[in-house]
Amino acid sequence: MTTPITAKCRTRRGVLAAVVVLVVGLVAAGALVLNGILPLGGGTTHPPCNQLPNASQAQVALAANPDLVAQLTDQGPGVAVHVDSPGCKDRNRALVEVTYRTADERAGIDAVLTSEDGFGVPVYVHEG
Repeated sequence: MTTPITAKCRTRRGVLAAVVVLVVGLVAAGALVLNGILPLGGGTTHPPCNQLPNASQAQVALAANPDLVAQLTDQGPGVAVHVDSPGCKDRNRALVEVTYRTADERAGIDAVLTSEDGFGVPVYVHEG
């Protein structure tokens, strides 16, 4: 009769060990994401704020490329192109921001940006 109890204990120990390994793995992955080592994905990142041009430089770059703006906005009704600061403390640091609503619009934006020369300043693409 002691054999079934031993097997039951081994099964419980195995399940407990699996749960512990899973929890440790999730905590480690969370720490890597929070520290920026593992990206979450979903958006194009931008350079650090102290490396961005000032807003007037970004505005000039946008105004100098009306054809590129048109190609981007032609990707769908949810696409918008403008100059903005991506949450920098210094609001004068800016870039060209391209927002979209659908996956198809995002794919079109990526196709345009990889086939053209760009604006000459950083571009931040994200769902808006």
